[in-house]
Amino acid sequence: MTTTRQRLLDAAERVIRSKGLAAASTREIAREAGCADGTLYNHFTDRADLFVTIFLDKLLPDYWDALSKLPYRIGEGTVQAHLEELAQIALAFYYKAAPLRAALFAEPELLARYREALRSQAQSRKQEHPTHLLSAYLRAEQRLGRVAVQANPEIAAEVLFGTCANYALRKCFCGETPTPEEAARFVQELV
Repeated sequence: MTTTRQRLLDAAERVIRSKGLAAASTREIAREAGCADGTLYNHFTDRADLFVTIFLDKLLPDYWDALSKLPYRIGEGTVQAHLEELAQIALAFYYKAAPLRAALFAEPELLARYREALRSQAQSRKQEHPTHLLSAYLRAEQRLGRVAVQANPEIAAEVLFGTCANYALRKCFCGETPTPEEAARFVQELV
């Protein structure tokens, strides 16, 4: 059964995607969720808290989960398979997050709160930046001879994540939704 909190998160995401951040008032979000106007404040301190929670609770968990598995995969399976799986998850995250991430820059205070929430979450979970985690994995695989010695793990990590983010943003901008086959083909070519 969906909780009121989850309904509010889902509604806020829908409103932001369809109408933009400026139109995502607490009243509009509550209406979309089928709740009374003040209900939002029973679950979130304010609109910014709700917005940040969308990222932290809805969009980032799969991405962080995939990243946290990398150290346990060193020397196991194939590097290509691990990178393809990570790129698929990153691509899905960047696609879902693109409109919301763009909205962050419209409100500097919201952007600051989002950055602080990410820092806080990273510290509490002892998480590193995604590119650091991926480059550490690639360096470890490089030491095992499974990644070319001339490869630059830091640049490879930046390229993988940056290309996924750019592809997702371009698709969103053009109003396109990549099919699973298109996404898989893109990821295979990228890796």
